[in-house]
Amino acid sequence: MFGELEVFEEAKSLIHKLNETAISLFDIIEALILQAKLYIIEGNFQDALELFDQAKNLAEEKNLSSFVEKVSSEKQRFEEVYEKWLGLIQSNSSIQKRLEYSRLEQYIKEARKSMGLLKWSHPD
Repeated sequence: MFGELEVFEEAKSLIHKLNETAISLFDIIEALILQAKLYIIEGNFQDALELFDQAKNLAEEKNLSSFVEKVSSEKQRFEEVYEKWLGLIQSNSSIQKRLEYSRLEQYIKEARKSMGLLKWSHPD
C-alpha cells in the first residue's frame, strides 16, 4: 500500500489534471466521482453526496447510461456503508485506514486507464 500522503497527492493531482484538460463530459464526471470519494475520506459526507448527484445529473442530461449506473453504484455503495464511514471518522481512524476502506487507489487506477492517462507511477 502506498503512503497515505502519496495517494492523496495523486488523487488531487488527477482531479487537477482532469479539471484542466476536461474536453469531455466523461472526464468531468470522473473528476466529480473522484472528488466525492476524497470528501468521504475526509468526512465531508454531504459534499460527497452533492457531487454524486451532480455527476449523475450530468450523465442523465446527456443520456450516458453507463455513467448514470456508475455514479449510482458509487453513491449506493457509500450509503450502504455510511455507518461504517461515520464510525471511522468519529474514531479518528488514520487516513491510511480510510484510504484502504475507500478503495480510492483502485478507483484512481481505473480512472487513469479509462481516460488514457499515464500509468500509476508507483509499483503495485
